[in-house]
Amino acid sequence: MMKPWRSMTAALLISMALHAIVVGRSSCTPTRPSTLLSPARQGLLSSATAAVEAEHLRRGVGVRRQELVRKAREDLARGELRLGRFLLEAQRLDAIEQGVDYPASIARERYDGRHAALRGALERAELEDAVPEVFGDLRYHGRPGGRMADALARGGGSCEQIAALVAVASWDSGARNVSLRFWGGASADGVAHVAPIARRGGRDHDLMTGKPALKGGVTLRPEDLIEVYARAHEAGAGKGRSASPRPESASPARGDQDGQSSLIGGFPANSDVYPGRLPLFSMRAVHGRSVPMAGAGDETGESPLQDARRCGYFVRMVTLSPLTIHAKGEDGAMIPIEPHRVPLPERLDNEAALLRHASQIAADASSSLGDRLMALACVVALGESAAIDFALAAEPELGAVALAQAREAAKTGRDLTARWAALSPSERSRVRQEFAEHAGRTWLLLRLDGGQAVLEDLVEHARPESWGKVSALAGLLVHDATRARALELIERYPLNDQVDVMHEAYHAHDHMAPWGSDFDLELPPGSVRGEVFLRAWRVYRGLAWRIWIGRRPVDEMIAALHAGLEDAGLDRTWEVAFLEYTARNMLGLLALRQQGIEPVRALRLAAERTGHPAAASLIRRLSYVEAQGELTATTLADAWHLK
Repeated sequence: MMKPWRSMTAALLISMALHAIVVGRSSCTPTRPSTLLSPARQGLLSSATAAVEAEHLRRGVGVRRQELVRKAREDLARGELRLGRFLLEAQRLDAIEQGVDYPASIARERYDGRHAALRGALERAELEDAVPEVFGDLRYHGRPGGRMADALARGGGSCEQIAALVAVASWDSGARNVSLRFWGGASADGVAHVAPIARRGGRDHDLMTGKPALKGGVTLRPEDLIEVYARAHEAGAGKGRSASPRPESASPARGDQDGQSSLIGGFPANSDVYPGRLPLFSMRAVHGRSVPMAGAGDETGESPLQDARRCGYFVRMVTLSPLTIHAKGEDGAMIPIEPHRVPLPERLDNEAALLRHASQIAADASSSLGDRLMALACVVALGESAAIDFALAAEPELGAVALAQAREAAKTGRDLTARWAALSPSERSRVRQEFAEHAGRTWLLLRLDGGQAVLEDLVEHARPESWGKVSALAGLLVHDATRARALELIERYPLNDQVDVMHEAYHAHDHMAPWGSDFDLELPPGSVRGEVFLRAWRVYRGLAWRIWIGRRPVDEMIAALHAGLEDAGLDRTWEVAFLEYTARNMLGLLALRQQGIEPVRALRLAAERTGHPAAASLIRRLSYVEAQGELTATTLADAWHLK
């Protein structure tokens, strides 16, 4: 029985069609219906006609699919199969059935072009070298599923799309040593994996990674895709192997892209998990052949732990206080905007790899507490940054995945930092040692709720010479929510340490020049500490600009420094600290240019003029360099080793 709403729709369409016919025939002169209908009714008629046509096409897909599979089997038996054409047409039928767009003409043209290029490349090279030559420009993304046609149209796709494209183009080009290997178990990303494999001399080569193929999985011939497609759609599933549904464990955690169906449901069921790395994104889906090494068959990429530990060097401190510029809107009001550079391909690759490895460590309950907390903080900061980068790179779906990972890491991190207060003194001491492996980038903990308490504990127990203490204090200073507390803590430390904290904060926005040439600080509302530090900060900003950006002459730096200190009402101890900073940094830059000994003499005379006992060590070091007669990296290093 027809459902009521369908009956009404059908009646409306029939009535409109009959009306158009009657009206058209009632005129002695043939007249277009559009001249007799209002624009609104014309639009409704057009939409209704399109709906009827689309419904007619969808209803016929099942029969056409069975006919396509039958003909492909016959063509295969006669040796006339064109596998690429079969798969493109098969997935076109899927698109019709789903009511989604399908780039048929573009895909066919580009497939024919790559197929011809591969045939030409195979005349002078083996498959392992010809494939990266022809397909090396394709990008990879970690969204499961998708159609081969879309990979051709968009210049990249998932493992399923790329593997199918490489395998069928190779098969159509006459290569019979190519196959597909399918790992059906859910990886750490919650997805199955398929790769194109070339076999030569008893060895299997992964045509995507460019390395010896990893173990496990099941192997299929490219022509088996006919039966894979049939099983996935239950079209003639009785032919050949029995249909096997997609393993539950292999259902994509991220979802098939654009709502498109996947062929994975037609692959032979198996629970093997791909042992290699599946990045979220890579600018190269197909890599050139790597030099074989012992044990390369078990290669799984870089150490996730080491990658997670270097995240603090990739993520900049500006994540604690993003740069904002203001633009005037149409109504004259100022609109705050956070500028973001369009990412280079290398950055996208790095972000994807770091995000995956940090997520892996964050989810591993066997990892140490320190490593897990730092990995979670990395995922929060890097996930948000990657979301913007992927969106700017026209990969918004990947951006959504990265942002979802960041939000999940924030929840887990909040729960994990809550455990810190319950740790015993000995347990805290052990975790502090774990944080030491992160080489002073622990300020990243501030991206986690509750991370401030952990970071303050690390600062309190840091060794006097620890650079980690300086960078942690700088992070607390840059972060708006912790600035007042940072000003309380910083005043406890020697002036040289305070100036080093200024240095770290000043360079927080370096990568966004010219918008953010340095970092400004203001006393937080209600704060009663830090007023002296902020007066010194304003003097420092002028000095730092002359060193790092203006590259001004030494005499000008010294004169401006002295005047700035006078205006700020700061004593000679601050002048000595700033001269020490200038000597360490500016002389290091000048040593690379080999500009002579004059700047060293000028700084020594300025230090002597302070008349302050704290300048004795600086005077001794500068005098040593003068005595050597040259300003080089070696003489500077030797001077600063003096007691």
